[in-house]
Amino acid sequence: MKNFPQFISYLREKEQKRELIILSILLSILGIVYYQLYPFPFLYPDSATYVFSAYKDMFTPYRPMGYSHYLQLVHALSGSISALFVVTYIIHMVASLFFLYSFKYLIGLRNRYIFYVLCLFVFLSPTILFSTNYLMSDCLFNSLTMLFLATAIWLIYSRNFIFILIHLFTLYILYNLRYSGMFYVPVSMCAIFISYQKQNKLMQIGLMCLPLVLFFFMQDAARKNYKKNTSVNITSAFSGWQLMNNASVLIPETKHLPSSTFDTQKEKLLHDYFKQVPDSLFTTQSALTTDLMWNNDSPLKIFNAYYMHINTINYGMAWVQVGDVYSDYAKKIIFKYPFSFLHKFVIPSFLSFFQFKEIVEEHIEFKNEEMYREYYGIQMDTFVHTPDYFTRFNPVRHIFNYIYWILFTLSVVCFISTTRKASWNDHSWRLAFLLLLFILIYIGVSALASPNTTWRYALPIYVPSLFFMVYVALPFLEKWKPRKQES
Repeated sequence: MKNFPQFISYLREKEQKRELIILSILLSILGIVYYQLYPFPFLYPDSATYVFSAYKDMFTPYRPMGYSHYLQLVHALSGSISALFVVTYIIHMVASLFFLYSFKYLIGLRNRYIFYVLCLFVFLSPTILFSTNYLMSDCLFNSLTMLFLATAIWLIYSRNFIFILIHLFTLYILYNLRYSGMFYVPVSMCAIFISYQKQNKLMQIGLMCLPLVLFFFMQDAARKNYKKNTSVNITSAFSGWQLMNNASVLIPETKHLPSSTFDTQKEKLLHDYFKQVPDSLFTTQSALTTDLMWNNDSPLKIFNAYYMHINTINYGMAWVQVGDVYSDYAKKIIFKYPFSFLHKFVIPSFLSFFQFKEIVEEHIEFKNEEMYREYYGIQMDTFVHTPDYFTRFNPVRHIFNYIYWILFTLSVVCFISTTRKASWNDHSWRLAFLLLLFILIYIGVSALASPNTTWRYALPIYVPSLFFMVYVALPFLEKWKPRKQES
C-alpha cells in the first residue's frame, strides 16, 4: 500500500523535482505579474467588517472571527497590506501543489500531459486567481479545503494517526473561518471509516466519531462565545437572517395561522407584522437574490428597525436579537410546510447553484478609513483598479460553465454505471468516491443553506471536481492513446 514516506521519495524523483521547480518559478512569476496589474486587494462590504474586527481586536456578531484572526497573524509578520496577498498566495500555491501531487501519486497518474492540463485549470482559474487578492475569506477557505481533502484521501491509503490530527485541525480552522465548515464533518467521518475498515469495529466507530465530537465542541464553544458577547444564546445571528430569507417564500401561506402557533411574544409580534406585508414581496426570486437580507427597504430590514425602536437598542444588538427570532420563526413555518419549502425554495436554490456568475472587479472602489490608515498605513483616499481582465474574460467563463457542468454530470453517470461491488476494494475508486461525496454534500447543503448569488460559493468544489473528472476519464484516455499511436 502507498504511504507518505514513499510519497516524499516520489517527490524527490527527477521528473517530480523538475516539475515542482518549474511550477514554483512559473507560479511566482504569475503572482508577481498579477500583483503588478492589481496592486491593491479587491474589496467587498464584508471586508471592512473583517479588518475592523482585526484592527480593534473586537468580537463581531456578523461573521466568524477566524478570518480576522488570520488578518492579525499576517499583520504580526508585516503591517503592509501587500503582505496579505503574498501570504495568501503562498498558502494557495502550497495547498494546491500538495493536493495535486497527492492525487497524481495516489491514483498513479503517469501521463504528464494530462497532469499539465490539470495544473493549467487549477492555477489559471480566474475565480481562484481573483480570490487570492480578495480581502475576504474565500481563498483561505478554498486552500484549506484542498488541504482538508488531501489529508482525507491520504487516510484512505494510510492509517497514520498524525494524518487524522492534521485533518481534524484543518476542519477546526475551516469551521472558524466559516460555519459552513460544519458540513465537512460527514466527509471526515467517511474518510476515517474507510481508513480503519479492517480494524477492530469498536476502534473504527470510535475514531469515526472524532469529527462529530470535534463539531459539538466547536459548536458549543462558538455558542458560548456568542452569548458572552451578545447575551443571546445562539451560534450566529446571520444564520437566522439567512434562514428567514429562505423561508420567506412561505409567508403568504402562513398568514392565516393563529398567533398561538408561535411560542414567544417576539415570534407573535413578527407574525402580526408579516400579516400586514403584501404577499408580492415574498417571492422565490426575492429569496434567491437575498435582497430581503440586505435591502434597507425590505420587510426583514424594516422589522429590524421597528424592533430596534421599540426596544431602544442599537442596530447591532437588534440585528442579533432579531436573527434569533427569525431563526425560531423560520424553523416553525418550514416544518409546517416542508413540501412548499422544497418546491418554492430548495429546488430553485439547487438549480441556481449551476448558474453562471460574473466577476465584476471594476465595480469595487476602495474608500480609505481610519482603520485602514492606522492598521495598514494606507494614505491614499480612494483607489479603483483600472484593468478589467476578469470582466473581459466573463464571456469565456460563461461558455466554460456549461461545458464544466455537462462534463461533471457525464462523469457522475459514468462513475455510477461502472461501479461494481468489487470497486469498494479499489483504493483509487474510494478516493474518487470521497471526492464525489464531498461535492454532492457541498452542493446539497448549499441549496438548503443559501441560494447561489456569487461565483464565490462554488469555489471549494472546483478543484476536487476536476480531479474527479480526470479519474473517471483516465480509462478512456488510456484506451484512446494506443489506437492513436497505431494509426
